[in-house]
Amino acid sequence: MSKIKSKDAPGLAEKLSRSEKEITLRNESADVFLTISDDEMYNEVLKLVLPATESAFGAFGYLDEHGGLVVPSMAGHIPSKYKVQKKNISFPRDAWGDNSWCRAIRERKAIYSNEPSTNMLGHHITNQRHISMPILFRGEVIGLFQIANKKTDYNEADIQRLEIIAGFVAPELNARLQRERYEEQGQVAEENIRDREAKFRSIFEQAAIGIARMGIDGRWLEVNQRFSDIVGYTPEELMKLTFQDITHPDDLRNDLEYVRRLISGEINNYTMEKRYIRKDGSEIWINVTGSGVRKPSGEPEYFIMTVEDISEKKLSQIELKESERLLREIQTISNICGWEYDVENDRLKWTDEARRIEGLAPGSYDPKATGALDFYVAEDKDVIKQAFQKAVSRGESYDLVLEFTTARGQHLWIRTIGRAVLQDGKTVRVTGSIIDITELKQAQEQKQRVAEVEAANRELDAFLTRSPMT
Repeated sequence: MSKIKSKDAPGLAEKLSRSEKEITLRNESADVFLTISDDEMYNEVLKLVLPATESAFGAFGYLDEHGGLVVPSMAGHIPSKYKVQKKNISFPRDAWGDNSWCRAIRERKAIYSNEPSTNMLGHHITNQRHISMPILFRGEVIGLFQIANKKTDYNEADIQRLEIIAGFVAPELNARLQRERYEEQGQVAEENIRDREAKFRSIFEQAAIGIARMGIDGRWLEVNQRFSDIVGYTPEELMKLTFQDITHPDDLRNDLEYVRRLISGEINNYTMEKRYIRKDGSEIWINVTGSGVRKPSGEPEYFIMTVEDISEKKLSQIELKESERLLREIQTISNICGWEYDVENDRLKWTDEARRIEGLAPGSYDPKATGALDFYVAEDKDVIKQAFQKAVSRGESYDLVLEFTTARGQHLWIRTIGRAVLQDGKTVRVTGSIIDITELKQAQEQKQRVAEVEAANRELDAFLTRSPMT
């Protein structure tokens, strides 16, 4: 198989996606799906695809509910003895071989060749070159295009062109297949729907969380009593509002984006934390989960929204963050930091204030315990190592004043405290604090020097008082 590299495939795809040709082809294919009967639809789509890809032959099929490939029609310059007259060709999955169209479906990617082959759907029709392109909807293969016998070699630009065509055919084909399968289910499907509706009604009325049915335009169609209690509006009042009307302005943009993706089929559901504005004007934090319900055609019909009041949880989170902020400020002001050593995993955790005292950047690495001890000056290193080892092996605590050198070479005096946490008589953690007492130490040394000078002055005064010269 030979492949020709496109010089600017992304640029070509982008230009093609914006071109009038693509818009025209998209509109024409949409008209086919909307107006042409099932028997003729596949052939009519091929009549659009072949000129767009400059191909002489093509086949267009879909995967049935068992995963087999069904090809309702073929088009192009096919010898009369190979033409299919109003008949579907089926390829059960367990009978597939290893030719290009089989691999394209299995691997979910285009397979093409510019060498003569007989890998065409339905019959061993010799062709000079061909492309097998899977049609994907939400990541799953639902159909297949196969085109052949372009006058010149196929290249990556042709693949991208066919990918674009398959991309806008996919939702239409999926909708058609869904509708057909739904209709085939008949009475059984209707009974299943009624059963689901009955179950939904029971859950809807008795749920301890808010549940609502919302139209694709954002209007409330139905809400349970718990939902009304959460937002403070009666069900009748909510029927006159949209979800945009009661969503906090700062949360609306993200919410609208999720709804857009639900409608487009990019996602099946979403969960987010947001705020509602209650009828009395107060704010309430909620956790909302939204999922889409689609028509048999595949089009979105409405959304199911479940809502849980998480105001207390959010308040606790805010209070926790405020406490953490206050603790950080206190640590910074008082030059106190904390650390914890996990004995089993040999893992040491520092607070950011510990890193600051150590001369490291906030959020930087947490060293091993042995690495942390290396910050102490040589004459104190054995002292802290022995104290730390006793805390780990014997559960003994320590409280020491030692000299320390930061990662930036700054000399400090610190008070280091370690406390062992025991479980079943064995040390599982050692927690502690480091206090920068450099200023205190310097003040003590200054005080000591002043005291020494004063003592010297007193001795001098005494000596002068006893001297015969006075």
